[in-house]
Parts: sequence; C-alpha cells; structure tokens
Amino acid sequence: MKIWLPTASIAFAAFIFVTSEFVPVGLLPQIAESFSKTEGQTGLMMTIYAWIVGGLSMPLMAYVSHINRRTLMLALIVTFCLAHAVTVYSPNFEWLIVSRILVAIAHTVYWAISIPLGIRLAPPGKRAQAMSLVSTGAVLGSLLGIPIGTYLGQILGWRFAFGVIGLFAALVGAVLYVCLPKNATGIQGNFKTIGMLFKRKTLVIVYLVTVIAMSGHYAAFTFITPFLHQLGGISGDRIATVLLMYGVAGLIGGWLSPYFLGVRFQKSALVSVVIVAACLFALKFVAISYAGVMALVFVWGTAFLLFNLILQNLVLAIAPDAEDVAMAGYSGIYNVGIGTGALIGSLSAAHHLASIGFIGAGCIAVSFVLYSALLSRLAPPANLASGH
Repeated sequence: MKIWLPTASIAFAAFIFVTSEFVPVGLLPQIAESFSKTEGQTGLMMTIYAWIVGGLSMPLMAYVSHINRRTLMLALIVTFCLAHAVTVYSPNFEWLIVSRILVAIAHTVYWAISIPLGIRLAPPGKRAQAMSLVSTGAVLGSLLGIPIGTYLGQILGWRFAFGVIGLFAALVGAVLYVCLPKNATGIQGNFKTIGMLFKRKTLVIVYLVTVIAMSGHYAAFTFITPFLHQLGGISGDRIATVLLMYGVAGLIGGWLSPYFLGVRFQKSALVSVVIVAACLFALKFVAISYAGVMALVFVWGTAFLLFNLILQNLVLAIAPDAEDVAMAGYSGIYNVGIGTGALIGSLSAAHHLASIGFIGAGCIAVSFVLYSALLSRLAPPANLASGH
C-alpha cells in the first residue's frame, strides 16, 4: 500500500483543485449578491479562469518542464493557498478576479503534471489504475468538495467556503511534502515541443473533440444551479444534493474506467458521448422532477467522466515522448472549453436560460462526428490502452 502513497497524494491535490475550480457553480447567487452583480456577470469569473488556463497551459509547462516535480508541485500548492487568502479578503469583484487568476496559474501547471507524474510514481504495469486514482481524486472533489463547499457557502457565506478550501490545500501540501520523492522528475520539453505536437493530426483532432465537447457540457453545468431553481423550482439544499449525485456518478465512472480503457475504449467513447448528448437534450424536460433530475445527472456524470478519461488516455498514447506538454495542451484546451461553455451559458442565462441543455447537446453531437473521424486514424485499441 505504501508504494501507492505518492500517486495517492497527487490524487488528494486533484480533489482540492477541482473543489476550488467548480465550487463557484453552486455559489453563483451568493457571490453575485455580495458584489451587486447579476449571475451572468459573475459566471464570467469562470470564463476568465478557464481561458487563462487555456492560454497559458502549454507555454508555461514548456517553460517550467525542467524543474523537479516535487519542487514544482509544492510551489503550486503555496500559490494556491495564497490565492485563496486573497479570495477570502477580496474587497470587490476585481480583487476576486485577481485571486482566481492566481489559482488558474497554479491550476495550469498542476493538471499538466499530475497524471503523468502519478503514472510514473505508481507501481510498474499499473498505468490505467494510476490514471483512475488521480481522476478519482478529481471526482471526489465533485462528489464531496463541491456539495460541501456549496452547503458551507449557503450557511456561513461563500468567503468561509473558500477559506476552508485554502486550509485543506495547506494540509494537502504537507502530505505532498512527506510523500513525494525528492527525485521526482518529468519528461522535459521546450517551446519547440509545442510545434512538434501540433503537427500530429490525431492529437489535434483529440484537442478539437475536447474543446467542443467541454463547451457543450459546461454551457449546461456552469448554470445548473439557476437552471434547476428557476425552471424546476428546486430548492438550494436539493440542488446541492444534485451536485452530490453528479459526483457519485463520476466516482463510479472512475471506478469503471480501467476496464473501459482497455480494448473496448473505442465503442465506450462513442456510447458515452451519445449518452451525454441525450442527457443534455432531456435536461429541460425533466427539470420539474427532482427524482428525474437525480437519475439524469447520475447517467450524465458517469458517461461524461468515462469520455473524459478516454480522451486523456489518447493524449498520453499519441504523445508518449512529450507527456507533460501534451497533457498541458489537453488541460488548456479543456479549460478553453469550460470558458467557452461558461460564456455560452452566461448568454443563455441572460436571454433564454431554458436553452442551455439544447445548446450543450448540439456541441456534443459535433464532437461525436469529430471523434468518429478520429477513430479511422488511430492505432489498434490495445496499443493505445497500454501506451506503447
């Protein structure tokens, strides 16, 4: 069990980063009210965050790729903690944005190195399990972190919720300090690596699939709280439970992922993306039923997590010689999708909130077409699953 501690400590950090990134989804009304902003205006906070990650991921990772991974990871946690202190004491919305920019910078590098490093520190031959473990940490952020943060924010104020996140980040930093080996290294890259990666057509298609799919998903998910409240009449405490169910679904998807990352990954990806599109399309029709929403969110979350992990596995398989920079590109593109989705959702919230599910389903349908085209270019599934 001790041999898994380094990878598990990275999973703990994933929990904290995901909690911080998405807890504003459940606290948009409270944050907006405290700064006299609309929910649509406040939602742009997530767009700015995501686009900063998207723009900086590959160049920043190329710049710091020579740094020892233990040193780098600890520096990221320190930056994260300081940023949350700024969040707690933000006197106005502009300072809140500054604090989120600092978190986004830490996020940029963390998600580039987390899965490759977690895989390298895991026992030999445990690639899929290591990826699943780090991803499970992220899922637990959705499962526990986001709902608990939402509850705390609703009861004690959103500033308190962010303060607790910063405190737990400090504790995670202590775990990383103890567990990460001093000789933790990564595959180095430079700015030429970025150009080399973008010459790989299959990787570019994976990036395109990612940005379109994430745009569709987050157009709906970012504004799920006002959507369910206004269209479904669902109360705040029940919405927190819906977010909890989404996390449970992701946890199950993470648990199933080592099996689906094997020879069945092509069919699994196609089925999962169809399921996500269907769930988004049906969102408006089940919004008035709390039980229906819980069931839909469970299916949606499970399928989305599986599709996400399959895309990550493809990136690592296509670029084994530049894993960190390639994953930085994936993280960046992923967050461009989050930001674009949040912007689309913001426009929808301002003009026609009921349409966010339909818009999301349309984006997912486009990603399905692109992914289908990608399959014809791929090596046999077994090679991709093993990373050889």
